[in-house]
Amino acid sequence: MDGQWLGWSKIIPPIGVSRNEEFYEAKHNQFGIDNIQNLFVYHVKFGSDTLICLVKTFKNGEYKYPARKRGWHNYVDAYYCILHYKDLKKALAFFEDKKDDEVYVLRIKTLDSKLLSDIKERDILEEVKSNVIIRPNYDRNLALTLQNNKRDSTIHFHICNLHELFNDVEGVRQPFSRRGRSVYGSVKLFDYLYFEVDKTAFFEIIKLEDALARKELELEKALPYDDSYDWETEDSTD
Repeated sequence: MDGQWLGWSKIIPPIGVSRNEEFYEAKHNQFGIDNIQNLFVYHVKFGSDTLICLVKTFKNGEYKYPARKRGWHNYVDAYYCILHYKDLKKALAFFEDKKDDEVYVLRIKTLDSKLLSDIKERDILEEVKSNVIIRPNYDRNLALTLQNNKRDSTIHFHICNLHELFNDVEGVRQPFSRRGRSVYGSVKLFDYLYFEVDKTAFFEIIKLEDALARKELELEKALPYDDSYDWETEDSTD
């Protein structure tokens, strides 16, 4: 609000007056506008197709009595997206070839996504398998916003999930808008907020070859499959 940039570990701070310590120490602000505790990437075998399950975990909380701001409860949320391996690989390769410091918003078609609220990390995979429904015509896209930091070896990034048509955002702790419209999934987002991480570390986190080497999630027997969908020719990466 006062033009000062703040940086917290794994957390995008709420926007306020930088010198107002009471504002930032409030329980409902301690996890910021958005945060990332972990990113997981899993190989999903679905029929003859290779899919990827991207899971973001983040800290959250709420008051039992919001009006009085009493009874605060901390918990962890997880948000998952299912997408084609080839689409995510294509998007990452596109950005890795860029040497400038422009902001790129890579929109990647998802086949399913959902918030798993107040969940233990050890239960995430079972919950994914219990909830996921592969839908070729699913109307949401993973928005991966990336920017090289030319001053050092870091990148700025943000991950969320956007509806194809409507101003509807998922996979973040809080909405963030300007002039009545969400800034998530926009090249203007980094004028206000971003995560920063070592570039090599970021690509190691979501390194697809490592995901393929892990024990795969077998979904083909549990989920519906649309045989009429042309999986091989669908090109969903902008």
